[in-house]
Amino acid sequence: MPENFTWARGAPTEVILLGVTDRWDLHLTLILTYLPVYLVSLLGNVGLVLLVYVIAQFHTPMYFFLANLSLLDACYSSAIGPKMLVGQLLPCITIPYATCALQMFLFTGLADAKCCLLTSMAYDRDVAIGNPLVYITAVSRRLCLVLLAASGLGGAVSAVVHTTFTFHLSFCGSREVNSFLCDIPPLLAISCNDTSLSELLLFVVCGCIHTATV
Repeated sequence: MPENFTWARGAPTEVILLGVTDRWDLHLTLILTYLPVYLVSLLGNVGLVLLVYVIAQFHTPMYFFLANLSLLDACYSSAIGPKMLVGQLLPCITIPYATCALQMFLFTGLADAKCCLLTSMAYDRDVAIGNPLVYITAVSRRLCLVLLAASGLGGAVSAVVHTTFTFHLSFCGSREVNSFLCDIPPLLAISCNDTSLSELLLFVVCGCIHTATV
Protein backbone atom coordinates (compact mmCIF):
# COMPACT_ATOMS: atom_id res chain seq x y z
CA MET A 1 0.00 0.00 0.00
CA PRO A 2 1.49 3.40 -0.95
CA GLU A 3 2.47 5.72 1.85
CA ASN A 4 0.34 8.83 2.15
CA PHE A 5 1.84 11.95 3.61
CA THR A 6 1.25 15.66 3.80
CA TRP A 7 3.46 18.58 4.61
CA ALA A 8 1.50 19.16 7.81
CA ARG A 9 2.25 15.68 9.12
CA GLY A 10 5.96 16.20 8.45
CA ALA A 11 6.86 12.66 7.29
CA PRO A 12 8.77 12.46 5.07
CA THR A 13 10.26 15.91 5.37
CA GLU A 14 11.70 16.36 1.86
CA VAL A 15 10.72 16.23 -1.79
CA ILE A 16 13.03 15.45 -4.70
CA LEU A 17 13.30 17.87 -7.61
CA LEU A 18 14.29 16.02 -10.78
CA GLY A 19 15.51 19.17 -12.53
CA VAL A 20 15.41 20.20 -16.17
CA THR A 21 16.97 17.11 -17.74
CA ASP A 22 18.74 13.90 -16.77
CA ARG A 23 21.29 14.25 -19.58
CA TRP A 24 24.60 15.22 -18.00
CA ASP A 25 26.02 16.41 -21.31
CA LEU A 26 23.43 19.22 -21.28
CA HIS A 27 24.01 20.35 -17.71
CA LEU A 28 27.14 22.41 -18.45
CA THR A 29 25.42 24.03 -21.42
CA LEU A 30 22.45 24.96 -19.26
CA ILE A 31 24.69 26.41 -16.54
CA LEU A 32 26.68 28.48 -19.05
CA THR A 33 23.40 29.74 -20.51
CA TYR A 34 21.35 30.39 -17.38
CA LEU A 35 24.07 31.87 -15.15
CA PRO A 36 24.96 34.88 -17.36
CA VAL A 37 21.27 35.56 -18.04
CA TYR A 38 20.48 35.48 -14.32
CA LEU A 39 23.42 37.71 -13.37
CA VAL A 40 22.71 40.26 -16.12
CA SER A 41 19.04 40.36 -15.14
CA LEU A 42 19.88 40.75 -11.45
CA LEU A 43 22.47 43.48 -12.02
CA GLY A 44 20.22 45.33 -14.46
CA ASN A 45 17.24 45.34 -12.12
CA VAL A 46 19.24 46.30 -9.04
CA GLY A 47 21.06 48.98 -11.05
CA LEU A 48 17.76 50.52 -12.17
CA VAL A 49 16.47 50.59 -8.59
CA LEU A 50 19.62 52.38 -7.43
CA LEU A 51 19.49 54.90 -10.28
CA VAL A 52 15.89 55.81 -9.52
CA TYR A 53 16.73 56.17 -5.84
CA VAL A 54 19.84 58.31 -6.37
CA ILE A 55 18.85 60.61 -9.26
CA ALA A 56 16.29 63.23 -8.23
CA GLN A 57 14.92 63.66 -11.78
CA PHE A 58 13.65 60.06 -11.62
CA HIS A 59 11.52 60.69 -8.54
CA THR A 60 8.30 60.58 -10.55
CA PRO A 61 5.39 58.09 -10.52
CA MET A 62 6.53 56.41 -13.73
CA TYR A 63 10.03 55.66 -12.43
CA PHE A 64 8.64 54.81 -8.99
CA PHE A 65 6.63 51.99 -10.54
CA LEU A 66 9.53 50.95 -12.80
CA ALA A 67 11.89 50.72 -9.83
CA ASN A 68 9.46 48.57 -7.86
CA LEU A 69 8.80 46.39 -10.89
CA SER A 70 12.57 45.85 -11.24
CA LEU A 71 12.81 45.02 -7.53
CA LEU A 72 10.03 42.44 -7.84
CA ASP A 73 11.70 40.97 -10.91
CA ALA A 74 15.04 40.67 -9.11
CA CYS A 75 13.39 38.93 -6.15
CA TYR A 76 11.36 36.65 -8.42
CA SER A 77 14.38 35.48 -10.41
CA SER A 78 16.35 34.97 -7.17
CA ALA A 79 13.59 32.77 -5.76
CA ILE A 80 14.08 30.37 -8.67
CA GLY A 81 17.45 30.91 -10.37
CA PRO A 82 20.02 29.90 -7.69
CA LYS A 83 18.20 26.66 -6.81
CA MET A 84 17.87 25.78 -10.47
CA LEU A 85 21.59 26.38 -11.10
CA VAL A 86 22.56 24.23 -8.12
CA GLY A 87 20.28 21.52 -9.46
CA GLN A 88 22.33 21.35 -12.66
CA LEU A 89 25.31 20.14 -10.61
CA LEU A 90 23.44 17.17 -9.11
CA PRO A 91 21.45 14.28 -10.58
CA CYS A 92 18.54 15.40 -8.39
CA ILE A 93 18.14 17.80 -5.54
CA THR A 94 16.23 17.35 -2.30
CA ILE A 95 14.41 20.25 -0.71
CA PRO A 96 12.70 20.31 2.71
CA TYR A 97 8.92 20.65 2.67
CA ALA A 98 9.06 23.99 4.49
CA THR A 99 11.55 25.36 1.96
CA CYS A 100 9.48 23.98 -0.90
CA ALA A 101 6.38 25.74 0.46
CA LEU A 102 8.35 28.95 0.96
CA GLN A 103 9.67 28.86 -2.60
CA MET A 104 6.16 28.34 -3.97
CA PHE A 105 4.82 31.17 -1.82
CA LEU A 106 7.58 33.55 -2.93
CA PHE A 107 7.55 32.98 -6.68
CA THR A 108 3.75 32.78 -6.86
CA GLY A 109 3.27 35.92 -4.79
CA LEU A 110 5.97 37.87 -6.62
CA ALA A 111 4.69 36.85 -10.06
CA ASP A 112 1.12 37.88 -9.25
CA ALA A 113 2.28 41.09 -7.57
CA LYS A 114 4.17 41.96 -10.76
CA CYS A 115 0.98 41.50 -12.77
CA CYS A 116 -0.96 43.74 -10.38
CA LEU A 117 1.80 46.35 -10.50
CA LEU A 118 1.70 46.34 -14.31
CA THR A 119 -2.00 47.19 -14.05
CA SER A 120 -1.11 50.14 -11.81
CA MET A 121 1.52 51.25 -14.32
CA ALA A 122 -1.07 51.09 -17.09
CA TYR A 123 -3.34 53.40 -15.07
CA ASP A 124 -0.42 55.79 -14.50
CA ARG A 125 0.37 55.97 -18.23
CA ASP A 126 -3.30 56.31 -19.15
CA VAL A 127 -3.66 59.38 -16.94
CA ALA A 128 -0.35 60.82 -18.14
CA ILE A 129 -1.38 60.54 -21.79
CA GLY A 130 -5.12 61.17 -21.52
CA ASN A 131 -5.14 63.92 -18.88
CA PRO A 132 -1.65 65.46 -18.74
CA LEU A 133 -2.87 68.71 -17.14
CA VAL A 134 -4.17 66.92 -14.03
CA TYR A 135 -1.52 64.19 -13.96
CA ILE A 136 0.45 65.59 -11.02
CA THR A 137 -2.61 65.80 -8.78
CA ALA A 138 -4.35 62.66 -10.09
CA VAL A 139 -1.34 60.39 -9.58
CA SER A 140 -0.07 61.59 -6.22
CA ARG A 141 2.64 60.05 -4.07
CA ARG A 142 -0.01 58.71 -1.74
CA LEU A 143 -1.88 57.04 -4.60
CA CYS A 144 1.35 55.44 -5.85
CA LEU A 145 1.97 53.95 -2.41
CA VAL A 146 -1.62 52.70 -2.21
CA LEU A 147 -1.37 51.04 -5.63
CA LEU A 148 1.97 49.48 -4.66
CA ALA A 149 0.52 48.16 -1.40
CA ALA A 150 -2.54 46.81 -3.23
CA SER A 151 -0.28 45.00 -5.70
CA GLY A 152 1.69 43.42 -2.89
CA LEU A 153 -1.48 42.44 -1.05
CA GLY A 154 -2.93 40.87 -4.19
CA GLY A 155 0.21 38.81 -4.72
CA ALA A 156 0.32 37.75 -1.06
CA VAL A 157 -3.32 36.63 -1.02
CA SER A 158 -2.84 34.64 -4.22
CA ALA A 159 0.30 33.00 -2.81
CA VAL A 160 -1.41 32.08 0.46
CA VAL A 161 -4.35 30.50 -1.37
CA HIS A 162 -2.23 28.42 -3.75
CA THR A 163 0.36 27.35 -1.17
CA THR A 164 -2.23 26.43 1.46
CA PHE A 165 -4.38 24.33 -0.85
CA THR A 166 -1.39 22.61 -2.48
CA PHE A 167 0.39 21.63 0.75
CA HIS A 168 -2.74 20.33 2.42
CA LEU A 169 -3.01 17.59 -0.18
CA SER A 170 -1.84 14.03 0.45
CA PHE A 171 0.92 12.60 -1.72
CA CYS A 172 1.11 8.90 -2.48
CA GLY A 173 4.46 7.16 -2.32
CA SER A 174 6.60 9.12 -4.74
CA ARG A 175 8.35 12.28 -3.59
CA GLU A 176 9.80 12.99 -7.03
CA VAL A 177 8.64 16.30 -8.52
CA ASN A 178 9.20 16.52 -12.26
CA SER A 179 10.44 20.10 -12.20
CA PHE A 180 13.37 22.27 -11.17
CA LEU A 181 11.27 24.17 -8.63
CA CYS A 182 8.30 23.62 -6.34
CA ASP A 183 5.68 24.60 -8.87
CA ILE A 184 1.97 23.95 -8.42
CA PRO A 185 1.13 21.64 -11.39
CA PRO A 186 4.01 19.15 -10.77
CA LEU A 187 3.01 18.84 -7.12
CA LEU A 188 -0.64 18.35 -8.01
CA ALA A 189 0.46 15.60 -10.42
CA ILE A 190 1.85 13.42 -7.58
CA SER A 191 -1.10 13.93 -5.24
CA CYS A 192 -3.50 11.06 -4.58
CA ASN A 193 -6.32 13.45 -3.63
CA ASP A 194 -8.87 15.04 -5.90
CA THR A 195 -7.04 18.14 -7.13
CA SER A 196 -9.96 19.65 -9.07
CA LEU A 197 -10.50 22.41 -6.48
CA SER A 198 -6.82 23.38 -6.51
CA GLU A 199 -6.81 23.38 -10.32
CA LEU A 200 -9.97 25.51 -10.38
CA LEU A 201 -8.44 28.02 -7.95
CA LEU A 202 -5.27 28.14 -10.03
CA PHE A 203 -7.32 28.86 -13.14
CA VAL A 204 -9.64 31.42 -11.54
CA VAL A 205 -7.12 33.38 -9.45
CA CYS A 206 -4.36 33.48 -12.07
CA GLY A 207 -6.91 34.07 -14.82
CA CYS A 208 -8.41 37.08 -13.03
CA ILE A 209 -5.01 38.62 -12.24
CA HIS A 210 -3.60 38.11 -15.73
CA THR A 211 -6.82 39.31 -17.38
CA ALA A 212 -6.68 42.50 -15.32
CA THR A 213 -3.10 43.00 -16.54
CA VAL A 214 -4.17 42.69 -20.17
